[in-house]
Amino acid sequence: MQKNRDGLIFYSGNTVNIDDLLQIFDQICLLQADKKEISHRLTERVNNRFGKSKEVQDWLFDQQIEWDKALIQKGAIPIDATQDIKTVAYSIIEMSKTKRLPSQVS
Repeated sequence: MQKNRDGLIFYSGNTVNIDDLLQIFDQICLLQADKKEISHRLTERVNNRFGKSKEVQDWLFDQQIEWDKALIQKGAIPIDATQDIKTVAYSIIEMSKTKRLPSQVS
């Protein structure tokens, strides 16, 4: 991935080695939604059973607080993912037009 520095590259998900990934990207956006929205999306999705139980959702929400806080401290730009998909996509595209150096993400 480091060789292809001219195009847009997106990574979606979370990982235990997030600090290694942060160094690869010029920008990091953090899609955020409130508990009610996340719970609804997890419960209603049909392509994956993970996260449907209250116990797992509670665990996810406990992790989310620290995850979001840590990523924002490292330079991630929060984007409200409860907006309609066109607005979220537009926010990401606009964010991608502003270059930031990897050294600005500590």
